[in-house]
Amino acid sequence: MSARFRGGKVNNTSVQVYAPTSTASEVEQDNFFDKLQSSIDRTPKYVIMVIGDFNAKVGHHKGGGGCMM
Repeated sequence: MSARFRGGKVNNTSVQVYAPTSTASEVEQDNFFDKLQSSIDRTPKYVIMVIGDFNAKVGHHKGGGGCMM
């Protein structure tokens, strides 16, 4: 979902997302990020806030410690 708010000096755009989980296929994850980037590219460049659940998992995995997306 994307919402645009007009301000006195600066307009703000808020993009709410819900990303696929880490168990989703790489194709599904790539499609999500492609669509998100396309949405950002079409948005006038004032203030853009991307908020939401990116379904990251923090902890150890085969590649070592850290965050998985």
